Amino acid sequence: VINENFPVLHSPMPEQGDDFGVMTGAERMLELAEQVIGLKDDSPMIRQMKMEMRYIKGRYEIAMGEYDRGNSDINCSMALALGLGDDEVYLACLKQQIFCGIQTGNTELVEELVEHGLRCRGGEKKDEYATLMRLKGLCYMQKGKYDVAETMLLQALSLFEELDHEIYGAGVAACYNYLGDVYRKQDHLDEDMAYYGRALAVGESLSFMNGLGQIYSSMGQVHCLRGQYKEAMALLEKAVECLERNGYRWGLERAESWLALTCIKTGDLKSAREHYRKGREISDKIRNPETERLLSEVEKRLENRLTY
Repeated sequence: VINENFPVLHSPMPEQGDDFGVMTGAERMLELAEQVIGLKDDSPMIRQMKMEMRYIKGRYEIAMGEYDRGNSDINCSMALALGLGDDEVYLACLKQQIFCGIQTGNTELVEELVEHGLRCRGGEKKDEYATLMRLKGLCYMQKGKYDVAETMLLQALSLFEELDHEIYGAGVAACYNYLGDVYRKQDHLDEDMAYYGRALAVGESLSFMNGLGQIYSSMGQVHCLRGQYKEAMALLEKAVECLERNGYRWGLERAESWLALTCIKTGDLKSAREHYRKGREISDKIRNPETERLLSEVEKRLENRLTY
């Protein structure tokens, strides 16, 4: 189960075919997790199994927007990890809490958790440090502190580029994508496309990369802002296809919302309403504040039949 568009490790899985998605087998997995969690044995081996199952279950719940249940399971996994001295799982749980905070716009919590991660055993490892700096840069971007965000993302990018590309390539692509976001938010629509282009080149060089849908979405948004609606539609539809195929909710609600806005711009209000409906349905679960603002704009335009 992979809820992050840009996971820490990239796992190439081309042999799975077109029907493979990150949520494949989730129902059976959750049944097994519940069975393990319900075991009465309290031996170290069983505690380790429970720790791993709590993590998997929490990760899935967070991916589905069930944040309260997800964080509860993640907290249980963290407690078990502390008792077992498993630094790797503890950091993995911490990153799930960070992803959740980023998705819901809780920047203060994200900053606090990232600093905690950097102080943890294992947080000083190059791959973990680079990931935490990437997430901290994303947090500062959400705060509107673009210069600080860019510095952190460039630092993370430099570290990722020193690591094995096949394993950590998603981290490189993520940094480029977030740097594009930093410039897009400042209306620098040439610089942002240059970074998105680099992100796409890295993503397409990997045999399978979870973040491609997000990159297509980012590029589609820029084309919409430029008034290039045909190009925007093509990229946003590609983003939706990619995100749906892989079972993602994170990012799908925003791609649908931008498709709604693009359809409004081209006067296709019927399609706009359908994309708005899909985006609203997912967003009500995901609760990302940036997407909520976009959906509010789309809603107002649809109510007033505004196409400008």
